[in-house]
Amino acid sequence: GTVVASRSFFDDRLIAHVNGGVQRLGDAGRAALAFAVMAEFNITERLAMLAETYDTMRSRRFYHAGLRVSIMPEHVMLNAAIGSESNFGATRQWTIGLHFVSRSLFR
Repeated sequence: GTVVASRSFFDDRLIAHVNGGVQRLGDAGRAALAFAVMAEFNITERLAMLAETYDTMRSRRFYHAGLRVSIMPEHVMLNAAIGSESNFGATRQWTIGLHFVSRSLFR
Protein backbone atom coordinates (compact mmCIF):
# COMPACT_ATOMS: atom_id res chain seq x y z
CA GLY A 1 0.00 0.00 0.00
CA THR A 2 0.94 3.62 -0.45
CA VAL A 3 0.02 6.83 1.36
CA VAL A 4 0.05 10.05 -0.68
CA ALA A 5 -0.06 13.68 0.53
CA SER A 6 -0.14 16.76 -1.68
CA ARG A 7 0.05 20.48 -0.96
CA SER A 8 -0.60 23.45 -3.23
CA PHE A 9 1.41 26.68 -3.04
CA PHE A 10 1.14 30.03 -4.83
CA ASP A 11 -2.39 29.48 -6.22
CA ASP A 12 -1.48 26.06 -7.70
CA ARG A 13 1.67 27.35 -9.44
CA LEU A 14 3.62 24.83 -7.33
CA ILE A 15 2.20 21.51 -6.11
CA ALA A 16 4.30 19.26 -3.88
CA HIS A 17 3.57 15.53 -3.50
CA VAL A 18 5.04 13.09 -0.97
CA ASN A 19 4.27 9.39 -0.82
CA GLY A 20 5.50 6.37 1.05
CA GLY A 21 4.62 2.75 1.32
CA VAL A 22 5.75 -0.80 0.79
CA GLN A 23 6.86 -2.18 -2.56
CA ARG A 24 6.75 -5.92 -3.17
CA LEU A 25 9.98 -7.24 -4.63
CA GLY A 26 9.73 -10.01 -7.18
CA ASP A 27 12.04 -12.42 -5.38
CA ALA A 28 10.63 -14.71 -2.67
CA GLY A 29 7.86 -12.36 -1.56
CA ARG A 30 10.20 -9.83 0.02
CA ALA A 31 9.16 -6.21 0.49
CA ALA A 32 10.95 -2.88 0.81
CA LEU A 33 9.96 0.55 2.05
CA ALA A 34 9.52 3.00 -0.79
CA PHE A 35 9.16 6.78 -0.87
CA ALA A 36 8.96 9.58 -3.41
CA VAL A 37 8.93 13.37 -3.48
CA MET A 38 7.62 15.25 -6.51
CA ALA A 39 7.13 18.89 -7.47
CA GLU A 40 4.92 20.23 -10.26
CA PHE A 41 5.71 23.74 -11.48
CA ASN A 42 2.71 24.98 -13.47
CA ILE A 43 4.15 27.31 -16.08
CA THR A 44 0.88 27.94 -17.95
CA GLU A 45 -2.61 26.43 -17.81
CA ARG A 46 -1.45 23.72 -20.26
CA LEU A 47 2.26 23.27 -19.45
CA ALA A 48 3.97 22.04 -16.26
CA MET A 49 7.54 21.11 -15.40
CA LEU A 50 7.95 18.02 -13.19
CA ALA A 51 10.77 16.92 -10.87
CA GLU A 52 10.78 13.72 -8.80
CA THR A 53 13.07 11.57 -6.71
CA TYR A 54 12.23 8.11 -5.39
CA ASP A 55 13.91 5.24 -3.57
CA THR A 56 13.00 1.70 -2.47
CA MET A 57 15.49 1.51 0.42
CA ARG A 58 17.01 -1.57 -1.30
CA SER A 59 18.26 0.15 -4.41
CA ARG A 60 19.80 3.42 -5.48
CA ARG A 61 17.81 6.60 -5.54
CA PHE A 62 16.36 7.67 -8.90
CA TYR A 63 15.70 11.15 -10.27
CA HIS A 64 13.25 12.19 -13.01
CA ALA A 65 12.58 15.52 -14.70
CA GLY A 66 10.07 16.20 -17.43
CA LEU A 67 7.07 18.06 -18.80
CA ARG A 68 3.30 17.66 -18.64
CA VAL A 69 1.14 19.01 -21.45
CA SER A 70 -2.62 19.30 -20.91
CA ILE A 71 -4.27 18.29 -24.15
CA MET A 72 -7.69 18.98 -22.60
CA PRO A 73 -7.06 20.83 -19.30
CA GLU A 74 -8.22 18.82 -16.26
CA HIS A 75 -9.20 15.85 -18.47
CA VAL A 76 -6.36 14.59 -20.74
CA MET A 77 -2.65 15.08 -19.98
CA LEU A 78 0.57 13.82 -21.57
CA ASN A 79 3.75 13.40 -19.46
CA ALA A 80 7.27 12.85 -20.78
CA ALA A 81 10.34 12.55 -18.55
CA ILE A 82 13.93 11.41 -18.44
CA GLY A 83 15.56 9.98 -15.35
CA SER A 84 18.58 8.15 -14.02
CA GLU A 85 20.01 6.53 -10.92
CA SER A 86 21.67 8.74 -8.35
CA ASN A 87 25.08 7.90 -9.80
CA PHE A 88 23.90 9.63 -13.01
CA GLY A 89 24.40 7.37 -15.94
CA ALA A 90 24.27 3.74 -14.83
CA THR A 91 20.62 3.46 -15.79
CA ARG A 92 18.79 6.00 -17.94
CA GLN A 93 15.00 5.88 -18.17
CA TRP A 94 12.56 7.60 -20.49
CA THR A 95 8.90 7.61 -19.52
CA ILE A 96 5.78 8.69 -21.38
CA GLY A 97 2.36 8.69 -19.75
CA LEU A 98 -1.12 9.56 -20.88
CA HIS A 99 -3.57 10.49 -18.09
CA PHE A 100 -7.35 10.60 -18.33
CA VAL A 101 -9.27 12.34 -15.53
CA SER A 102 -13.05 12.43 -15.21
CA ARG A 103 -14.53 14.64 -12.53
CA SER A 104 -17.73 12.57 -12.66
CA LEU A 105 -15.81 9.68 -11.05
CA PHE A 106 -15.37 11.76 -7.88
CA ARG A 107 -18.96 12.95 -7.39
